[in-house]
Amino acid sequence: MAWQLMELIPPLIGEPVFSPLARYLADDPGGLKLYQLASQVADLFDQYTLFRPDMLDGWEAGRDCDRCRWQAILWRLLVGRAGARHRGSLLREFCRAMAGNNPLLASLPERIAVFGIPALPRYHSEILTALAARTEVHLFLLNPCSEHWFQIVSEGEKSRRLVRSDLTGSDAYLESGNPLLASLGRQGRDFFDLLYDSAPLDEGEGGSFVAPEGDGLLHRLQGDILTLADATDLREERRCIAPDDRSLQVHSCHSPLREIEVLHDRLLALFEEHPGLTPRDVVVMIPGIDEYAPYISAVFGGGGEERRSIPFSIADRSVTGAGSLVRAFLTLLDLAESRCGASQVLDLLAHPAIARRFELSNGDLATVRRWVTESGIRWGVDGEDRGREGLPPFGENSWRAGLERLLLGYALPGDGLTLYRDILPYDDLEGSEARLLGGLVAFTDALFGLKEAFARSRRPAAWGTYLLTLLDRFFSVDERLLGEQTLLTAACADLARGEAAGFTGLLGPAVVRSWLNRQLERDKGLHGFLGGGVTFCAMLPMRSIPFRVVALVGMNDGLFPRQNRPPGFDLMAAVPRRGDRSIRDEDRYLFLEAILSARDCLYLGYVGQSSRDNGILPPSVLVSELLDYVERSSMVAGVPEAGQREAVRQRLVTRHHLHPFHPAYFREGTGRLFSYSTENCRAAQTRQQGGEPGGFLDGLPLPLPADLPETIPLERLIAFLRSPAEHFLRNRLGIRLEKVAAPMEDREPFIVDGLDDYLLANELVEQLLAGNDPDRLEPVFRGRGLLPPGGQGLVAFGKLRARAEQFTRQVAPLVAQEPLHPLDAALSVNGHLLAGRIDGIRLTGLVRYRCARQKARDLLSLWVEHLVLNAAAPAGYQLRSRLVMRDLSRSFAPVPDAAGHLAKLTELYLQGLCAPLPFFPETSLALCHHPDRPDKAVAIWSGSSHSRGEGEAPAFDRCFGSNDSAGLCASPEFGELAVAIYGPLLASLEEGA
Repeated sequence: MAWQLMELIPPLIGEPVFSPLARYLADDPGGLKLYQLASQVADLFDQYTLFRPDMLDGWEAGRDCDRCRWQAILWRLLVGRAGARHRGSLLREFCRAMAGNNPLLASLPERIAVFGIPALPRYHSEILTALAARTEVHLFLLNPCSEHWFQIVSEGEKSRRLVRSDLTGSDAYLESGNPLLASLGRQGRDFFDLLYDSAPLDEGEGGSFVAPEGDGLLHRLQGDILTLADATDLREERRCIAPDDRSLQVHSCHSPLREIEVLHDRLLALFEEHPGLTPRDVVVMIPGIDEYAPYISAVFGGGGEERRSIPFSIADRSVTGAGSLVRAFLTLLDLAESRCGASQVLDLLAHPAIARRFELSNGDLATVRRWVTESGIRWGVDGEDRGREGLPPFGENSWRAGLERLLLGYALPGDGLTLYRDILPYDDLEGSEARLLGGLVAFTDALFGLKEAFARSRRPAAWGTYLLTLLDRFFSVDERLLGEQTLLTAACADLARGEAAGFTGLLGPAVVRSWLNRQLERDKGLHGFLGGGVTFCAMLPMRSIPFRVVALVGMNDGLFPRQNRPPGFDLMAAVPRRGDRSIRDEDRYLFLEAILSARDCLYLGYVGQSSRDNGILPPSVLVSELLDYVERSSMVAGVPEAGQREAVRQRLVTRHHLHPFHPAYFREGTGRLFSYSTENCRAAQTRQQGGEPGGFLDGLPLPLPADLPETIPLERLIAFLRSPAEHFLRNRLGIRLEKVAAPMEDREPFIVDGLDDYLLANELVEQLLAGNDPDRLEPVFRGRGLLPPGGQGLVAFGKLRARAEQFTRQVAPLVAQEPLHPLDAALSVNGHLLAGRIDGIRLTGLVRYRCARQKARDLLSLWVEHLVLNAAAPAGYQLRSRLVMRDLSRSFAPVPDAAGHLAKLTELYLQGLCAPLPFFPETSLALCHHPDRPDKAVAIWSGSSHSRGEGEAPAFDRCFGSNDSAGLCASPEFGELAVAIYGPLLASLEEGA
């Protein structure tokens, strides 16, 4: 119907009656608005055939009104094209056939049975009524109440009716019966009333009603609904809640993940309390099942101890969920109309079906990601593609520029400085990696070809054929994905129905993407329901099968019941009738059925506390109504009347902590808070012990390793002084605290900063010192994708060059002479051999420089080399060392007892192999400079809002982060180490240096 409307609407836009549609479609170059409007109207007309067939009859007879005129015109045109074979006319034809002597009657079954339907439109009830005149029709319905409850109304509805009727007539005698049934059961009430009106029912003995077994709060609640009793009536005595009554549980958490973690623990508790209870006796219904599915898999399927494992299955997940073949296909189409950011493209390539199609493995993808980052690719196919985005057509940082670098780097040897036809080859490519590069190039060629071809408009059938070729071009489907492939193939084939329906226009890519999303989002995974374990499913009708435990999770305010917002031109919403479909009423009735389906326990969970400030968040209005009823009808023993309602709520609602390792879950006497997680228990113990990682640093110091080499490389001693904690973790415990990889950047550089700024400046310094023209590096830097595009890049390079030239003027006089032969030192220290090579020694001494601000680690590195120079240099070597930095220059004088100082440092090195030493270059140096101001050391260790503290370094934080910063900096060991290392160093600095 939507295709036909897309054909019918455009020629009518100029008519005055269609002016509302004309205003909406005024700016619609791609036809997306037309498709969305046609889909909305088609859905609405479909509902009219069920709920307003009489209105459609009137339209076909020429009766319409100002409000409905444009819809009536469209409907008549539809009927004229397709014939009057809509559901309304078919119903009339069917009823006439049932009333006459039609041959069809002989083929009717002897008996028709309808099970478990919560509600039916009048359309279907008329079909059943017509059938009942010719054959037996049995309706097996779930009636929540054994009394005649079809005239009861909620208090809110009663008030509205009384206001409208001005307290006169029959509305003055309306009854509510049971408040919960009256509020939640509106859909069922109207359905049963409709059945009684439409056909004489043979009620037999009035149905089969069984009173709930047990005397728990849940069972009393179910009994009230069954007997239409109002336990909140002031004339009724409140019922006491037993201390061990857990039949109704409400849990308030900080996040969906915490909801699932709490549910896992509560189910384990229920399995202990009810020995015969099994996971298959539990159903968990969630309004947003797709949102909660990752948390369910993480908590219930995340491994852990065997005794805490609960089998489970997840039903009703959308096939468009993350990681699915369908989602990857839709993302591919989205990417065809995007900027092709580096992260977007590689995320798509990482999908197993696509990586397999282009013969790439998980390990290959890590290499490809490194290539893309280092070759400077950010976004855009090339300069021309960027021009189509309305931006300057520069080619830097585009896919084309980066891929040319990679291909040229494979074909030609490069030195990182020589350009070939304005392209800088990417050097870090091995010959064996040709297969990976071929896969990347094949994928990007296919993707960029899609980007160009996808932009063309096509007929629906042509689109279907084209999409099927894309599915084959980009995906290699294995057995696990065959079901999704079938769905995609069917959806693409369905596009041809547009032409069969009479649509003769062309479809733009935006319309096709929207159509596919709409079609595929309707498909839900059919597996997982009643799979033998705990069943997680969506909140859907006809899921109210009796389970011993029924859990409703995600019952958050505003999410359930769903809000029903019909379009402004919905004539049913303007003049509603009894029996009309209401999403909100459906959800309310579903909640009622869930209450009645629980045999032993009803579990309700929601996000009731803010993870930001712990503020209270309300639950779904349905949960609030249930709690209100229980508060007014129940009591807690020993509590004064004035505090009864609050006491009942506290008994029912358990408010949980933000973290699962909160000590309250593992402490006796904390009421209803508990956990079965041994991992979180250990974490809670760690917190109580002051945060020290339990067992990590126990048993220190360690003995020296038995296989300790006799030779200590000079660079290892330097690395130790730069971070003793990291050296201990890496070389003694085998722990590497790698930095978290920075996310891929999808924007071209606008400035040069951070590590790039430092590296480029120092590279310029080396070129200037070598006497080379620094301008030759500008195209090199641009070729690497490190400079901003256009004139901004020239400005950035100019600033780098000016800084490098200024620094070179400081360094050039010191390194003008040719360096001496490198010093190969081998010193016997504390029974070990300290060995290493020192280069950069000139007639004036050792010179080290860096175009950056001085750090304590620079001093430490030069200090160790200076000591080796003084201890091992042959005659003719100047025993001085100089450090040149951007902000200052420091010099070390000759050291008479260099070997003795090296012996002390080597001794500390050996101690550092047994335990992490509390020496931190910057913090320790601050203490030595200001021994009477420990607060200065604390400030450097802790940092500020503008700078990171040294204590935030991963190794320092892992070994010493739990310590109080002031106590750490005031500890004797910290001060003694700082003086032992920095004392001789500072004493050897020459005055004025």
